[in-house]
Amino acid sequence: MNNAPDIAAMTSQERDRRVLELCEQVSEIEQRLIPTGLHVFGRATDGRECADMLRMVASFDRPEVGVRSLPDLVAEGLGFDASHLFHTSTIKDEGMLRTREQVDVIVREAISIFIHDGVERAVSWLGHAARVAGEASRPVLMLLERIREQLKSNQELDSLMRALRGEYIAPGPGADIVQNPGILPTGRNTHAVNPYKVPSEAAFTRAERVVNLLLKRHRAEHGRYPHAMALVLW
Repeated sequence: MNNAPDIAAMTSQERDRRVLELCEQVSEIEQRLIPTGLHVFGRATDGRECADMLRMVASFDRPEVGVRSLPDLVAEGLGFDASHLFHTSTIKDEGMLRTREQVDVIVREAISIFIHDGVERAVSWLGHAARVAGEASRPVLMLLERIREQLKSNQELDSLMRALRGEYIAPGPGADIVQNPGILPTGRNTHAVNPYKVPSEAAFTRAERVVNLLLKRHRAEHGRYPHAMALVLW
């Protein structure tokens, strides 16, 4: 939001476009988990923080477990193109902004119903509110159910005491819950990379598109494919 232009010198269309840009930036800030505060060692996640985490987890495809993004399912159920709505760099117009807000409201309500009334009630509500088929929404809600149970407790204090006694602590992946829900339960001896799980199916799918574009550009610029390719794992 730095280097804001002179509003008085703008045309009405330029002002409207600027307002949309600001709305998008505020929305990005709202989606972050920073407002939940720092984690308290040994304290389980509950209440509002749990709901926010589950919503963020549900906002991404999990092809490795056959789960689709809940916002994408809601958008498609309402008749919108999810890839255009969520996976473009900027909001194009006010209608697109309102549609995103509509989807976000439905997703938040679905998460709230899930937390208070369970998976099947949330599945039924999504079918009524956004015409999301049960076979599509049930997998993501079942994933959230497993994660919610794991969030109710952690092994942090127990593992600390075992470490102080020089005892063994079971290993586990190190990441954040949105990137990899497999980090739960917390309190394990974290490792940066598991060579047996790199790359994940999701990473492979995303990287395949990027690599194909890079190879296409290289061939267009040099008239041939590269002689060799290398990856730096950091």
